[in-house]
Amino acid sequence: MTQLQTVSNSSKALPRGIQLRRSRGWRKPPNTVVVTRASKRWGNPFVIGKPSEYGFVQDAQTAVDFYRRWLNSEKGRPVLEAARRELTGYNLACFCSLGAPCHRNVLLELVNNPPDEKLNSKSR
Repeated sequence: MTQLQTVSNSSKALPRGIQLRRSRGWRKPPNTVVVTRASKRWGNPFVIGKPSEYGFVQDAQTAVDFYRRWLNSEKGRPVLEAARRELTGYNLACFCSLGAPCHRNVLLELVNNPPDEKLNSKSR
């Protein structure tokens, strides 16, 4: 049993990552918030192949690492605080594959940890 599967001593499931799909008939599961770049508020501002304040974003893992760093900075703090208030208890959906590096994983970690913990561990 992993942390993202169930809460210990409780039958309530923890929020999980959802991969959005465009296939016919697919529906977003209930209790799910879309966190794609198009969502503007929750999307990762670090774009692969573009320069950023932290350096060149060479791949998806770099974009996720920069996102984590940004959330822990003064500039990202308002997003971090809003995510803790508004995303707790919700599944988070993005188009990234579930096994691939994605900022959705950083947000899931964020909403499943106590507010005083910084997001220093790597999430893939």
